[in-house]
Amino acid sequence: MSNVQFINGQWQAGLGHDVTSLNPAKNEVIWQGKTASPAQVELAISSARNAFENWSTRSFEDRVSIITKFAELLGENKDALANTISLETGKPLAGNLR
Repeated sequence: MSNVQFINGQWQAGLGHDVTSLNPAKNEVIWQGKTASPAQVELAISSARNAFENWSTRSFEDRVSIITKFAELLGENKDALANTISLETGKPLAGNLR
């Protein structure tokens, strides 16, 4: 996993230190990447502030449409997300996700 930073509307490789996510139950690597560098963190903060200003000028209907699309994408990816969370916590995946 190389492009793990979403900054200013673009996926980027982290330029900070290495990070590894392990399944604590099996001590297996789930994913690896790099953290953001201090400069990337500063860029992310300033980009988020600018995005907030743009967001706040959008109409209510436009914001609802964007949030609805986000919810749809979460729904489409819920199995993968739940599986990753289960692996990262080392706990079994329980329940019905549907």
